Amino acid sequence: MFGVTDKNKDGSLTRAELKDTFATWAVAWDTDKNGSVNEEEMRAGVTAALPRPNFGGPGGPGGPGGPGREGGREGGREGGREGGHEGR
Repeated sequence: MFGVTDKNKDGSLTRAELKDTFATWAVAWDTDKNGSVNEEEMRAGVTAALPRPNFGGPGGPGGPGGPGREGGREGGREGGREGGHEGR
């Protein structure tokens, strides 16, 4: 969010930058043009303006297919027990 609102990229946010960003968003997110933004419009607007960060996703270290992992299980074991069954 910081990067989106810091228009001049100086590493700080001014009141004007915040006001301008939110004013722009209020107009853009008011999809039915009724002068206000409801929860659905805000959710869609925030999702479009601030996409979720990608922290590696599937296949990254520790994830499915990551280093030292087979099919999401370390060394073919689940939960530290052979076959993943308790009491055997």
